[in-house]
Amino acid sequence: MARATAYEHIVIGEAGVPVIDGTSVAVVELVLETVAYDRGPDELQFQHPHLTLGQIHSALAYYRDHKEELDHDVARRLERVEQGRGDCEIISRRHAALNREAEDALAFQGGVTRRAEEKLLHPPPGSRIEAARAYGVDLTLLVERLRLTPEERVRDLQQALRGLESMRGRARPTSETRLRSGSSGKGA
Repeated sequence: MARATAYEHIVIGEAGVPVIDGTSVAVVELVLETVAYDRGPDELQFQHPHLTLGQIHSALAYYRDHKEELDHDVARRLERVEQGRGDCEIISRRHAALNREAEDALAFQGGVTRRAEEKLLHPPPGSRIEAARAYGVDLTLLVERLRLTPEERVRDLQQALRGLESMRGRARPTSETRLRSGSSGKGA
């Protein structure tokens, strides 16, 4: 509920801020327009046709009598604006980082980014990758493996394990096979 003041048309609103009675226009808003745009009462009334000249003069009179308090309010508001700018800057940097991450994710090719693939296939001079290539390491197989999704890599590894188990089973005769052949499996 708004509290009345000694100034006609001016009340203290629910937020504790002096406003023009019956409106949401704060006294400091009119004062800021006066200072920022060098507007007199007539120009303020032109910009705010819903206000009367009496309301505007009352707001300016209230300001003159409570200048220190309202200037403090203006400083507090400006501080919040600056804090908001700082927050926006932080958000903007985070947004840019997220955009870079999204671009990297879009460039992702089943396990390796285009940049990583490019580095492996065309290593920068003096890099360890270049030294490995000069030594004779063929990195194309590595790139092909990295292009696979993790699920495809697991599937291929499981298939390779099954193949190894099958080969191991054929290479090692079972005890039943050794008995039939008369071999003890030990050296002669």
